[in-house]
Amino acid sequence: MKKFAVLIAFVSVLAFAGCLSTGGGKAEPANLEPFVVDLSTLPMVRNAAPFTQNYGDFMILLPEFPVDLTKYTRVTIRAKCFDRNGREMEFSYSNNAMVSLIIDPTRPDAELRREGPNVPLKEFNVTPDASMREGTDVSTSRGVRTRLSKNPGAILLQNAGVDVGYIELVLLAFHNGDFEPELQAGFEL
Repeated sequence: MKKFAVLIAFVSVLAFAGCLSTGGGKAEPANLEPFVVDLSTLPMVRNAAPFTQNYGDFMILLPEFPVDLTKYTRVTIRAKCFDRNGREMEFSYSNNAMVSLIIDPTRPDAELRREGPNVPLKEFNVTPDASMREGTDVSTSRGVRTRLSKNPGAILLQNAGVDVGYIELVLLAFHNGDFEPELQAGFEL
């Protein structure tokens, strides 16, 4: 009976601390509208020259946003891949794109490559739509969880296959809970 009481107390403490929730404890503000980045405000959304090697970098510097993105717990990112001749590629795990959100893009190169305080999100299998077949939720309406300490200063896209020549960012959205960008007014993919 004593062990049972200790178990009940332990489970109560975990539940109270938020460890049994689906997100590890950070509450999602219910009434916060999703923030969809207006891609026309970015300097570029597609690399100008084709990648010359696997894991080539295409860094997009982000402007100062008019919202505090630390209030969002999820991000959805979509991108299209093109071959070296500029033809759009079908999604497959041999030619997908990788993405990282970067807080401070002026940090040393090594800090831009690994997850940590400066890289709060690094995901594989970025797709042009929500039809994920396997892998992460980064391109789905659900998005992936993230904990931003401050607004990101850049997004890094990388090719995960030597056949990818170009990557084009087609959606960057911060939200809480599920998000259907296709239902947003004026959204075009």
